[in-house]
Amino acid sequence: MKQLFKLSIACAFLSVALVSQAQVKYGVKGGLNVSTLSGYADVVDTKQKPGFHVGVVSQVNFPSRVFIQPELLFSKEGIKAKWFRKYTSRSLNYLQLPVYIGYKIDAGWGLNIIAGAGPYLACGVGGTDKPFKDIYRRFDAGLSGMGGIQFEGFQLTLGYDLGLCDQHKSAFKRVTPYSRTANRNLKVSLAYLF
Repeated sequence: MKQLFKLSIACAFLSVALVSQAQVKYGVKGGLNVSTLSGYADVVDTKQKPGFHVGVVSQVNFPSRVFIQPELLFSKEGIKAKWFRKYTSRSLNYLQLPVYIGYKIDAGWGLNIIAGAGPYLACGVGGTDKPFKDIYRRFDAGLSGMGGIQFEGFQLTLGYDLGLCDQHKSAFKRVTPYSRTANRNLKVSLAYLF
C-alpha cells in the first residue's frame, strides 16, 4: 500500500512538471465531412453524404514534440440511401469531442508534419426527421485519427472517425433487416491556433 501511495505521489509530481513545461494554444477549426453509416449497404444502395464541421480547438505542446489536442466540434454527418429508386438523405448532427495524442516531426522552416489518434465522444443534437427520437441512438463513441501539416498557427489535416457504437435503436431493428450500423466519417480540416 505504501508503494502504491509513493508511486501516486511520484506520478502527480511528474504530471505537474510536464504541464508546467507545456505550451498551450487555442484556436478555431472547420472543414468538410464525407460520412456514411456502416451496415446499410447490406440491404440498400448507399452513397456518402457531404457535410461540415466547425468548432474550437486547443493544443498542449510538450518539449518532447508530443502534443495533446482536444476539440469541441459541431459535426454534420449522415447517409444517402436509395429507397424506391430514389436517393434520400438523412442528416445526423453531433456535438463531438475528439481528443488526439500526437507527435510533431520538424520538417524545417517552421513546418511540422503531425499525426495523432485518440478517442471521441459525440452527442446527437438534431438532424432530419427527429432521428435521435425515433431511429438512432443519441450518444456515439469511437476512435479518431488525423495527420497533416502545421505551419506557424495554421494546421491542415486529413482525419477519419471510426464509430464503435451500434447507432440503431433496438425497437427499430426489430422491424427492419439492418445489421449493426456505425458512423464513418472522413474529414478535411483547417485550423488556426493563436
